[in-house]
Amino acid sequence: MVKIEILWRLLVAMVLVGTMAGCGDTWSGMKKDTGDNMEATGAAIEKTGEKVKSE
Repeated sequence: MVKIEILWRLLVAMVLVGTMAGCGDTWSGMKKDTGDNMEATGAAIEKTGEKVKSE
């Protein structure tokens, strides 16, 4: 009975660690993507501003 309880706790711990690691990777990827999109948007706005200014 004790072995089953230990195995169950180990399984739960492994699932929690795996889930947290996956969430961390997703969060890092979202932050990077958002940063890249913000830089691209800023560059597009600057380019548009230069075109309007030159006309």
